[in-house]
Amino acid sequence: GLHFRPSHPRLRQTRPVYNFSNHIRNFDHRPERETLSFLSYNILSPSYAKYSYCLPEALSWKNRKYSILSQLQDLGSDVICLQEIQQGDYLEFFAPNLLDVGYLGSFKARHRAARTPKELQSDIDGCAIFYKKERFKII
Repeated sequence: GLHFRPSHPRLRQTRPVYNFSNHIRNFDHRPERETLSFLSYNILSPSYAKYSYCLPEALSWKNRKYSILSQLQDLGSDVICLQEIQQGDYLEFFAPNLLDVGYLGSFKARHRAARTPKELQSDIDGCAIFYKKERFKII
């Protein structure tokens, strides 16, 4: 897995990138009730990933986007909410890959998108909501 090495002298050990999927459980044990699962995830837009205490490969979007997609697919939530997702990544990566596993989605850019030249629109981040198309229908 990916690791980061903090640059601060008191934090010298290498730590694995945290995997939350090991700690998520369904706490409603009543089988007669239908449940819905929701996941909210700030994926840290590549334009904001400039932390000096992480190894470059831990922040590399080329690596992170596949790790994020894998976690989303493994968790299999009914609804997935992503923050700080760039419009280009939504259109070119997340929407098609999540569609392949049964999700439809919608993207809403930050309000500054209206003032951004068209050629820079794919770098604008915002929020995306994906939902399992077998469970929901937009009305």
